Formats: sequence, structure tokens, C-alpha cells
Amino acid sequence: MQCRVCGAPIPPGANACPSCGSAVPASSDNQQGQLPPTAYAGPTPPTNYGSTPVPPPPSYGGGPYQSGQPSSSPYNQNYSSAPYNQPGQQYPPYNQPANNFQQGGGYPGAPGPQPPYSPPPRKKSRVGLIIGIVALLLVVACIASVVFASKLPGVSQTDSTPTAVATKTPVGVTPTPTTGSTTQANSTPSGNPIDPQAASIIIHPQTASEVDKDTLEPKAGTVGTTFKINQPIYVTFHLDPSKYDITKEQDWVNVRFYRGSESILKDDPLQLTKQETVGYFGAKYYLSTTNGAAEIYWCHTSTCSDGKLAQVVHFTVTD
Repeated sequence: MQCRVCGAPIPPGANACPSCGSAVPASSDNQQGQLPPTAYAGPTPPTNYGSTPVPPPPSYGGGPYQSGQPSSSPYNQNYSSAPYNQPGQQYPPYNQPANNFQQGGGYPGAPGPQPPYSPPPRKKSRVGLIIGIVALLLVVACIASVVFASKLPGVSQTDSTPTAVATKTPVGVTPTPTTGSTTQANSTPSGNPIDPQAASIIIHPQTASEVDKDTLEPKAGTVGTTFKINQPIYVTFHLDPSKYDITKEQDWVNVRFYRGSESILKDDPLQLTKQETVGYFGAKYYLSTTNGAAEIYWCHTSTCSDGKLAQVVHFTVTD
């Protein structure tokens, strides 16, 4: 008996082919007849039972994988050019950017060439300019104030410092009348009226550029009413000892210098400790004026707050 699958001889009584392992059908003397196999799975893989090795599978001629002939497989098609370079599909080379924005070759509507980035210019500081302008304005203001002050008819800064001096006369000197008095009746820069009693005590007022330190009288040729700026101006006067008595009450004499109606010096009264007969006060003007004046007061207090106007002299100060 031979195997119907591989054709190998099957020994009697065997249930399977010793070569391929196929099942051997039942004997033909089966009363019910031969039954068809219940399952068929194709050739059974060879088993290693120590029998003859299973021959290799048959070779099929004409196969595209063994004949070495070109096959019709779609994977082995010989294209004349790359399928991705067909007309209508223009792809850039693999080593080029898809969109070259620097050359304007990007997608439609892409911006053109862009300039290189540069930082915005720094704003220049104006602090130095502002400081310079402020300094210039301050200098101009100072110069203008100096010029304006020099044009004013008022006193200068130096004039505000009291420079008046008063000297009492030595005892026993008899006042002598002098000429050139500059008293002007009913013309006082302060507006105060002349007191008759005070005017009877202080007499013979006049102005001079020099005084004799021994007699306290004006030097000859120095009496006048016109003076220069920065030149001493002396106001001299006589006292009538018969009109006052220092043993009964204290007495002072004060002189106030004016430019127009403005007093330019602080009060510096002279106290009489004896029956004096001559005295003088002095001052300097640092600005010119045509309305210089000096008022002479008779007082009974050290501040001369109760002073009575006795005499007035007028003069002019020129450059």
C-alpha cells in the first residue's frame, strides 16, 4: 500500500504514512464503506522521526522572483524621472529653503525684502541745554538789576550804612555867624514843620566839604551847596547856650540826610554833656541827586523820637 499524498510505501497496519505523516484510510473491508477524511490541512510539515528527510518543495518555474526577469510589480517600475518632479509640481531642491523671504520668493502675498534690524536712535539728553539756558537767564537778570539800580534816583547799598559823625564843640567857644546858609523856609523833605523854640537853639546851619578839627568850623573856601559823589558833606551848626540848660534836662542833636523825600542814613543822635556852642555831622553820597537835604533836630531822648525840627539845609550831589 502506498501513501496517497506522497506516494511512499506504507507498511501494513500503519495508521499514518511514515514519510509525510498523512493518515492512512481504513481498510476497504469496512462494511459501511470508506469514510472521507474529517479534516484536511494540506501537506503536514515534516516531522523528525528519524525517517528519510522530506524532499524540498517543488520549484515553480516562471516565477518573477527566480527567473531574474523584470516583473510587473508596481514597486519595480523604472521611471524616467522622479515622480515628484512632474510638470505642474515645482518643488525646490532638498537643500534649499521652501520660502526665501530675503529674495521675495515665498508664498503669494509674502512681504518683499526686509532690511536688517537696526535699533532706534537714542534721544539726546537736554539737561545740559536747560542748565545752560537757566544760567544765562540768571546772569542777564543780575546784570539788568545792577544797571537798573544804578539808574534809580534812590540810595545805593553803601548809602544805607550810617556814616554820619557828630562832634561837640569845646567849652567856651563862642559861635560866630557865617555866610552861605542853605536854609530854605517851608521846604522840608520829611514834611515836618520847623519848631520855633528848636530853631532858636540851633542856629546858623550850613554845608561844607571840610571842617577845621580845632575850631569845628568850616574851613575857608569849603562852604557850598554842590558836592561830588563819594565826597564828604559836612553839616555844621551853632548852639545858643542861653536857650537851653543841660542841668535841668538831657539834650541831644540829630541830623537826618535825605535824597528827595527818602532818608538814607540811620539816626545817630549826639548827646550834649555840657553847654556846647558848635557842632557838625558828616556823610557821603554814592549816587548823584539834585534834591539832597539835611534836617537838624533838637531832642530830649536818646532815640530822638521826640525830636523837634530846628533847621534844614539843601544841596546837590553830582557825578
